[in-house]
Amino acid sequence: MISEDRIPEVAVTSVRVGGVRQALRDADDHTRQRTLAAIQTALRARLDDGEVRASRGVLLVTGSA
Repeated sequence: MISEDRIPEVAVTSVRVGGVRQALRDADDHTRQRTLAAIQTALRARLDDGEVRASRGVLLVTGSA
C-alpha cells in the first residue's frame, strides 16, 4: 500500500523506470509533466482511507499529441 503523502514520490519513480521511462525517452518536458500528473491522478483515484490500494500489475500510459 502507498500512503497518500507518498503519491508524488511514487509517480516520479514510475516515470524514471521501466516501460514508462522507455515510452518517454524522446518526449518533451510538457509531455513528461502531463504524464506525471496523469499517474498522480490515477493513484489518487485508488485512495481508500488515505492509502492507495495498488494491485499487482502493469501501469500502461499512452498518449498522443
